[in-house]
Amino acid sequence: MSNPAVIELYNASSKKGLFKRFVLEDNIGEAIHLHMDSLRSDMSVEGFLSLSDILRKSIEKLDIFGGHSLTGFDEVFLADHAEYIAVLEKVEVEKIKLSDLKFVEVKHLKKGGVVLRNVRLQDLEEYKYLSGNGELSFAGSIYEYFERGREKYIRALLDICREGKYPNNGRHIVLFNGQNYVRYGHAEAAVLAYLNGIDAEVPVIRFHFPGKKHFLNPGKSRMRYILRKLL
Repeated sequence: MSNPAVIELYNASSKKGLFKRFVLEDNIGEAIHLHMDSLRSDMSVEGFLSLSDILRKSIEKLDIFGGHSLTGFDEVFLADHAEYIAVLEKVEVEKIKLSDLKFVEVKHLKKGGVVLRNVRLQDLEEYKYLSGNGELSFAGSIYEYFERGREKYIRALLDICREGKYPNNGRHIVLFNGQNYVRYGHAEAAVLAYLNGIDAEVPVIRFHFPGKKHFLNPGKSRMRYILRKLL
């Protein structure tokens, strides 16, 4: 039986990476294909799930996250930041006021590239929705919505936080190095601010990496956008 369709499950190809081509595909009716440059590995769905479980347990044993379980982090979020996770130096838990957190809105340009814009917590769609001052758009800005609708997720999170269960399953708001930009946990921040006030202190996890490659600079991004409009 030939496969009726091919679905690309994940693509981590990179011209500068270890593998120039790294693609995971679901060849419906045939097998799961993992392409690593010129190498192709064929697996059944059961075989792929078994391999995933083995790799997950191996990562846990490596203790990359300083005693924090892998289940305490969104897997898609970790995959998207894999190049940074590979050089992770340490993970710390600290308390921070919600009002000290920073957020960015990503605008995708028609000709390619993105522009980053600073957004206050009070202006997040999630916060305005909970406060009755706005609606949720279809596109989510965070990883929590990968498999669930935004409204359904936020409502479930609201019940969890009301019961005092943040961080739920060990999942914290995530920050990088000395910057207070939220890399994961926009919905959590919005819900906690709605329930406890914007000046409430909450525990967050801070990842520490060497260098500044991972730093966010919305002002610089905005300036490049303006120059492109003018030139």
